Amino acid sequence: MHLLYNNLCNYCQHLCDVVTISFQHNVSAMKGNQELQTDVQNAIKWEPLLNAAEIGVTAKDGVVSLTGIVNSYAKKMQAENAAKKVIGVKALVEKIEVKFPNTWSKTDAELANEVLNGLKNNLSVPDEKIKVKVENGWITLEGELVWNYQKEAAKTNKSYMFVYLIEH
Repeated sequence: MHLLYNNLCNYCQHLCDVVTISFQHNVSAMKGNQELQTDVQNAIKWEPLLNAAEIGVTAKDGVVSLTGIVNSYAKKMQAENAAKKVIGVKALVEKIEVKFPNTWSKTDAELANEVLNGLKNNLSVPDEKIKVKVENGWITLEGELVWNYQKEAAKTNKSYMFVYLIEH
C-alpha cells in the first residue's frame, strides 16, 4: 500500500509539472509584444546595478532585443539574466555594448589642438606648411616639407601618436 501511495504521489507530481509547464507556455503565447517589453523593462529596473535608461528593450513574438551602452560587463550580464527570467521570452538578442570609462580619451578637436601646438613648438617643422586633419582619433598631416629631417620631426612629435603622413 505504501509503495502504491508513493507511485501515485510521483504520478500526481508529474502531472502537476506538466500542467505548470503547459500553463506557462499558454501565458507566454497570450502575452503581447508591448506587455512582454514592459515586463522585461520592469525586470531590469529591479536589478541593483542597472539604470533602466541604459538598456533599450524591444519585443516581437517572444524575441526580446536588448540594446545600450553600459560601463561594466557585470551590468551587461545582469540585464541579460533579468530578461531571460521573464516569462514569455523565447529568444534573446543581446546588443549591449560595454564601454569602460576612459579619462584619457580626447575629442578630435582636442587632438587637433594638441597637434597644432606640438608643431608650433617644434622648431624643426615649419608649422605653416602643414595642414592637420583629425577624424575619429586618426591624425593626418598634409603638406610639403623640403628636408627629410622636417618630415621625421613632424612624424615623431611626442604630442601625438599614430600619424599618417601624406607626402607629395
